[in-house]
Amino acid sequence: MLLVELYIYKGEFAKAEELPCLNNNDNSDVRRPLFKAIIKVLLNETPEAIKEWEEFRKLRSDYLLPPDVKDSQFYTLLADFDSFERVVKVLREDIFKKPRAKF
Repeated sequence: MLLVELYIYKGEFAKAEELPCLNNNDNSDVRRPLFKAIIKVLLNETPEAIKEWEEFRKLRSDYLLPPDVKDSQFYTLLADFDSFERVVKVLREDIFKKPRAKF
């Protein structure tokens, strides 16, 4: 999953999307649909992003969260797709505004 993040931050969304860890549907890691939703937003594929977002929310609801997490800004941010999409679009701006480091 770290490689997925790296490709996202480098602006190489197609490479991130092709990684095997994102295509393993047997994986119960909640980051899989979250990263897929992020990539789909970054690629302007909103219907697919919403589908992955819903999968993320479903998986996330299967895990018990500590009570203080529900009061955090992070929880509020992930409460609805529109908030999530706004933050991802800001990420896109940051990715393409700043000079990227060579890896």
